[in-house]
Amino acid sequence: MKLRFISTFILVCYTGIMFSQQFELLKIDPKFEISMKNDLAIDKMNNLWVATDKGVLEFVNNKWNLYQNDSIKFQHIDKLFIDSQNRIWCISYLHNTLSKSYFGGLYMIDNERNIIDFSDKFESIFITDINEDAEGKIWVTTGKMLAGVTNKKNHTFNTSLDMIKGIPITDIASDIVAKNAPGGVYKFDGSNWNCMTSDAMIPIKFVSKIIKGNDALFFCEERGGKERLIKYSGNEFIDISSKGNYPGDEVHDIVSDCDGDLWILTADNRLKVFKIDRNNTINEFYKMNPYRLGIGRFYKFGDHLCLTYLGTFIEFNKTTNTWICPQKQSNQNIKYFIKDVTMSSDGSYYIADGKGIRIYKDGSFIDTRIFDKIKIGMLFSVQNDKILVGTKDHGLYLLNRGKLEKINKDLHDQDMPLGYSNIKLTQGNVSYFLTTNGILKVVID
Repeated sequence: MKLRFISTFILVCYTGIMFSQQFELLKIDPKFEISMKNDLAIDKMNNLWVATDKGVLEFVNNKWNLYQNDSIKFQHIDKLFIDSQNRIWCISYLHNTLSKSYFGGLYMIDNERNIIDFSDKFESIFITDINEDAEGKIWVTTGKMLAGVTNKKNHTFNTSLDMIKGIPITDIASDIVAKNAPGGVYKFDGSNWNCMTSDAMIPIKFVSKIIKGNDALFFCEERGGKERLIKYSGNEFIDISSKGNYPGDEVHDIVSDCDGDLWILTADNRLKVFKIDRNNTINEFYKMNPYRLGIGRFYKFGDHLCLTYLGTFIEFNKTTNTWICPQKQSNQNIKYFIKDVTMSSDGSYYIADGKGIRIYKDGSFIDTRIFDKIKIGMLFSVQNDKILVGTKDHGLYLLNRGKLEKINKDLHDQDMPLGYSNIKLTQGNVSYFLTTNGILKVVID
C-alpha cells in the first residue's frame, strides 16, 4: 500500500540564519512540535534527512518537508537508512511505559516521495537493523516481540497485526499475555519480502546487527546472554559460532575491514580481538587484562582500523598484521575514558578523552593538548587537517595547528550542538549538529 504524506507537502518554515560563511542554522518552526530528533542522514542528492518523533524531515531547496501519514507508528522514527537507489528507509519503534502502548514498523520513502508501509510483512514489528547486500537487495532483521493481548472482555487479539496497524495496546487491551512473535531475517527482492530463516533452517530469536562484508552478510544474534554469529554467502547460512575458538561471551562490537574480513571485540574477564577470514577461520589476534569492565568499540577510517576500551587506544598495523597498544609501549596512560576518535587526512589519529586531545601517528603519540575548562564529547575531521570539536556544555571549537578556538561566540545555547547527543554527521568539510531549534550546519574552509 502506498501512502502519500499529508497535504502533498507539509512544510516546516525555514529560517536560514547566516552567522558567517561557516554557519547556517536550519531552523524548524516550533508549531510542528518536534521535540525529538533521533537520526541524521544525507542522500545521494546531498539532501539532509532527520528522523523525528513526528515523522521524517527532508531539507531540500532551502525548505523543510515533513513526511508522515495517519498511522501513529509513523509519528516516531528512530533510524534512517539510505540505499543505493536513494530510497529512504525508516525504522519506527516506541514503547510508551506510561500508556503501555507499543507501535512500530518499517517504511520506505521512494524516489517519487511516496510512503510505502511494509510493517505487515513481518511477524514481529520490532525492527532491529537494516542493510543492503552487494546485489542491492535490502535485508531486515526483527527481534522477538510480545504479540498477544487480552482485552477487558477477556477476548484475545493477535496483535502481531494490531500493533503493526499502529493501534495502542491500551485502546484494545488491559493485560499483555506471554505470547511471542519470533524474530527473523527478511530479504526484499524489490517487490516482495522473503523470510530467510525458519526453525527448519537456522532459528533466529534476536538479531541485533547486520554487518556487510565484501561478499557476505553477517548477522549477530543474542541467545540468552551469548552471542552467535551467522554468515550468509552463496545463498547459504553458516553458523560461525559453531566453529572452534569463537568468542561467544560479551561481544562488544563487530566490524568488517576493507579486505572483507570480520573483526570481533569481546570483553569478559579479558579484552580480546578475533578475526574471521573469508574461509571462516577464527583467530585470536590480541588480548589484555583491563583494569575494569567497560564498553569497547571499533573505529574505521578507510583502510585504517582502531579500537577503544575505557581509556585504552589500540591500533591495527596492517604492515605487521598485529594490534598495537601504544600506551603500553610509551607508558602514556589516558586517565579519562575515551569519548571519540577521528583521523585527519595525513593519517594522524585524534583521540578525545573528555579533558584533552592526544595526537597519535606512525606508532607513537606526537602531541597532547589538555583543556581543563571544557569537556570534549565529539570530534569531526574536516579538510586541511582541521578538527571540529563538540563539547558536553554546548560548545563548538576548532582545533587548528594545535590551537583550540571557540568558533562563533554569537551562537545562543539553543542554537549550539546538543551536548548529550552522540549523533553526528560529516560529509567532506560539512558537519551537521542537532540543536534545540533545528540543525546547525557548519562548513570549514
